[in-house]
Amino acid sequence: MTEACTPEPRDGRTHVVVVNSEKQYSLWPRSRPLPQGWAGAGFVGSESECLDHIADVWLDLRPRSVRERLAAEEPAAVAEAARAPAEAGR
Repeated sequence: MTEACTPEPRDGRTHVVVVNSEKQYSLWPRSRPLPQGWAGAGFVGSESECLDHIADVWLDLRPRSVRERLAAEEPAAVAEAARAPAEAGR
């Protein structure tokens, strides 16, 4: 097993909250280099503190690309829904 795959013991070590380009959050042991594709999100603490912080800031668990795609599609869906009752009355 490689070091990167070895679970970190839960012994009070300090962790850092990390975020990727899809605005997905995780925590990572502060003593290890950040994994590729992830950056520090500005919060450091115990595992529990980091998990609490993530719960406070990561309110929409969908990846950023999905949120953006759905937001772009939403105006068309709203317009279509507005037309439906008018067309039903014809």
